Amino acid sequence: MNRLLSVFAFFLLLACSQPQNAHFNSLEFIPENAEIILQSPELEKFLQSAEENKFLKQEPLFTKLKGQLEFLRFYQIAGRSLLSLSGLNKDKPEIVLASESIDYRISLDSIKNKQLETITQNSISFQKATLENSSFYLYQEGKLAVFSNRAASLISLISEKKHLANPDFDQVFETTDPKKTNVYIQNTAFPESFKSFLHKAGFPEVTPYWSWIAADIDLSPDKVSWNGLATPTRKSSIFGRDRGENITTEILPNQFNSYYNLDIAALQLTDSTSSELPVKNMALLKIANEEAMILSFLDKESASLFMAGSGEPISNYRNTDIFRLENPPLFPAELQELLHFQDKEFYSVLDQFVILTGEQANLKTLIAAQKDEQNFSKTGSYEVVFNNVASQSNQLFISRFQLEDEQNPAIAAVQFIAEENYAHFHAFMSSEEVSTSQNSGAQLTQTISLENPISGQPVFFKNHTSDQMDIAVQDNQNNLYLLSNRGSVFWNKALKTAIESPIYGVDLFRNGFQQLAFSTGYKFYVLDRNGKNVEHFPIEFNDAITQPLAVFDYDNNRKYRFVLVQNENVYMVGSNGKAIKGFDFSRGSTNIAKPPRHIRLGTKDYILISEASGKLHILNRQGSVRVPLKEALGATNQEWYGYNGKFVNLTTNNELLEITQNGNISKRDLALAENARLVANENTLVYLTENELHINDQVIQLDYGLYTNPQIAEVNGKSLVSICDTQAEKIYVFNTNGELLDGFPVFGTSQAAIANADTDPALELLCIGEENELLIYEFQ
Repeated sequence: MNRLLSVFAFFLLLACSQPQNAHFNSLEFIPENAEIILQSPELEKFLQSAEENKFLKQEPLFTKLKGQLEFLRFYQIAGRSLLSLSGLNKDKPEIVLASESIDYRISLDSIKNKQLETITQNSISFQKATLENSSFYLYQEGKLAVFSNRAASLISLISEKKHLANPDFDQVFETTDPKKTNVYIQNTAFPESFKSFLHKAGFPEVTPYWSWIAADIDLSPDKVSWNGLATPTRKSSIFGRDRGENITTEILPNQFNSYYNLDIAALQLTDSTSSELPVKNMALLKIANEEAMILSFLDKESASLFMAGSGEPISNYRNTDIFRLENPPLFPAELQELLHFQDKEFYSVLDQFVILTGEQANLKTLIAAQKDEQNFSKTGSYEVVFNNVASQSNQLFISRFQLEDEQNPAIAAVQFIAEENYAHFHAFMSSEEVSTSQNSGAQLTQTISLENPISGQPVFFKNHTSDQMDIAVQDNQNNLYLLSNRGSVFWNKALKTAIESPIYGVDLFRNGFQQLAFSTGYKFYVLDRNGKNVEHFPIEFNDAITQPLAVFDYDNNRKYRFVLVQNENVYMVGSNGKAIKGFDFSRGSTNIAKPPRHIRLGTKDYILISEASGKLHILNRQGSVRVPLKEALGATNQEWYGYNGKFVNLTTNNELLEITQNGNISKRDLALAENARLVANENTLVYLTENELHINDQVIQLDYGLYTNPQIAEVNGKSLVSICDTQAEKIYVFNTNGELLDGFPVFGTSQAAIANADTDPALELLCIGEENELLIYEFQ
C-alpha cells in the first residue's frame, strides 16, 4: 500500500467533538522538534476509528506506533490530549503524549509483570515503567500526565521548557477548532522520510512549498477526507494569489499511476522573465513507473513557438511528430528543480500541450490516449476525485494504487488552493466502488513494438501454463514471434518465407499443450510453444501450396485433419504428418479456388470445396458427395459459411446465394455494391456494401472509408462483429443487435482478434497500430 498516503491518513483522521478544558495549555506540551502533532478531545475513540480504517490497518508505520502506545490499555484518558511525533524516518520515532486527565483503567496491583522506578533529574521526578511488555516514561502533576518513549524528551519539555516555537505553526494552530481533533504536519517531515514515501506512492518527487498544515477529517471504513490550511514557506511565494483550472487532466491517460499539477500562471516568481512565460500549467505523471511531463499553453501555436529550436523530429506517430530534445526551453530558476529536463529525451506538441518523456513508448501512450479519447477525465474515478477536491487549484496530486486483499482500486488526491498568506488544503483517499458504467468502454492496455513492420494478422494463442493468451505474429523479415500479452518476447524464429495461412492453435497430443500450425509457400509447420518443430514436421512440398492451410476438428475431440491444396489437388494430413486414409476426394477438375471449409449444420458435418470454374463439392467426412446440387453454380466471390441451416455465399453479381441441405439453390438480389463482403455463423449474417454494415436485420451507416472484411468473433457464448476502416485507422465492434460497444471505435489499422486473453472477465482486442506496433484493448 502507499505508505505516504497512509501516513497522511493516520495523522489526519480528525472527527470527534468534545468540550475543551481551558486550563490545559497545550502549547507547553509540544516538543521543539515535533514534526507531526495530533490534538484530540477523545484520543481513545480516535485511535479505535483509525484501527478500523482499511487504509491504516495495512500500514506498517501505524502498526509500529500503535505498538508503542500499547501502554494506553492500562490508563483511561479523559479530556484533551496531544500526541507529538518526531524522527519519523527512524525505526523508532520519538513519541510524547500529554493528556489533560488520566486514571488507571485497572489496578496496578493486578498486573503481575511490572517494574516501576522513580527517576529525579533536572529538578523533576518521573517514572520509568514496564507494564507487561510496554515500557515508557511518565511525568504526572495531579491528573495531568505526560508520556514518552524517551526520558530525554520529558526532561527537555518539562524541566528545560523546550517546546515548539514557530510562527507558521502558531498561525495554523490558531485557525483550528479546539472542539475537534486536529492534526499539524511540518514540512521537515518530508525531506528524508516522506519524499521516499512519495516515490513509493507513485507521486513525482517535488519539494513541499508549505511550512505547516493543519486539518480535520471525515472518516468511513472505505474513505478518508480531510480539509484544512497550509502556510507557505518563507523562501518562495510558490502558491501565488490566484488559482487556475487543472487543464492537464484533459490529456491524462486512463492508465496513469500518479499525477502532480502545478498552476504556473498563478505563481509569484522573482525572475523577471516569468511574466512572459506562456506556460499555463505543468504536470508530472507516472505511467508504468516512468515519468512524463506535460506543459499546457493557450493554444497549439503558442506551444509550437515555445518549443521552436528545442529539437529535431525523429519519427511520426499517428500523424504527430516526435522530437529528440536537444535544447530544453528556459524557465525561471525557481521552477528548474521541478522540471527535471535532464531526464527527458523526447517530446511532441499535441493540441495545446507539450509532452516530454524519457522513453518513446510512454510518449506514444499519451498520444494514443489523446487521439482515442481514452482520458482519465472520461472515467468514473475522475468524478470521484473532483467530487472531493476543487476544480481550480495551485497544486494537485492524484494517485491510484491497489490495497492488499481489496478488489476495488484506491484513489487519492491532495490539493492546495492559494489565498493571501495561506492556502486551503484538501485531500482524500477512497476505495469506494466506482460505477463501471463510466469505465466499461474499450481501454488501451498494452502497446508492443517490434523491430520490423508486421506482416500478416496477429493472433491470440493459448498459453497452457498460465491459462492466458499469448500472441503469435510475423514481421516482414519472416521472423515469427511468440509474445506474452504483456509484451515479453518468449522467442522468435526466422523462417525462410512468409506465413500464408492463419496461425492455428492445436493440441496434437490431446494433453492440453498447445502448438502452432500454419503453412508457408512450400511448407506445413507445427511448432511447440518453445518454437521447436514437432516430430514429423515441417512437411515440405516440391510444388507450391496454393491455398492457405485449413484445419478440421469434426467433433472438437482434437483429432485434427490438416487440409492442403496444390492447384487442383487436395491433401488431408493427420497429426502424425501422414496422409489420412478414407478420404476419397483428391482433386477437382479445375484449380481449387478457396481453402476447403468444414461446416457443421445441426448434427451433420459438411466439407465444401470450391473450384475456379464455379463448381462446388459438398462432401461428407469420407470425401463422398453428401449434397447433390440441383443446378450448376457460377463462380462465387467469398468463402462459404453456414447460416440458419443453409450454406451461404455471394455470387459474382453480388446476389445472396443460399443452398439448402437438400441441394436446393436460391438467389436474392440485395442491391449490393460491387465490393460487397459477407461473413456468417449459425445465427448471424453480416455483409458490408459500400459504407453500410448489415448485421442480421440491422443496418449501420458507417463513415465512407476503406474497410477490411467484417469478422465474427465468438467469445463466451456471444457473437461480436468487428471491422476496420484502414483509411481512418479505426476499428469498430458491434453486438448482434447492431449496437456499437462502449469505447469504440478505437485506433487500429488491421483486422482484430478478440478473446478473453487474461484472468479477468473483460475481453481483449488485438490489432496492429503503427506498422511495427501491436495494440491490446480491454473492454466489457
